Amino acid sequence: MPSSKDMSVLLIGIDTNILVRFLVKDDLRDYELATSFFSQLHDPDCVLVNPIVVAELGWVLRRGYHYSAAEVRRMLQSVLSASVFALPASLRLDNNEAWFHTTHDDMADVMIAAINAENGCERTWTFDRKAARNVPGMELLQ
Repeated sequence: MPSSKDMSVLLIGIDTNILVRFLVKDDLRDYELATSFFSQLHDPDCVLVNPIVVAELGWVLRRGYHYSAAEVRRMLQSVLSASVFALPASLRLDNNEAWFHTTHDDMADVMIAAINAENGCERTWTFDRKAARNVPGMELLQ
């Protein structure tokens, strides 16, 4: 991601619904607008992908569109690896590949634990029994 000192690169923020329409193609007009928008971008790392957008995108794809966890991981990985997207430090984790190889269905849980670990947390406490069993670094508070 461009440093704060590099003002020659202007970052563009996008909301979750832009990525949903681009990935799902359920609204032809919005899909074409998103495709046109992305095709006009020539600078690498010019669209900021906010961690909340990534978590919300995973949730929408799973709950709203009923994609499998594996399909959601594949879609998120394609977004996060595209050169046009700039990732804030919270998404540029040393172990971000673990996000895409987990068996846990809820990507937000995986991201929460990984971001917390990257920021020095020994563990992330949860009441979610499934997350505590499946997400590295998450432990059940009981």
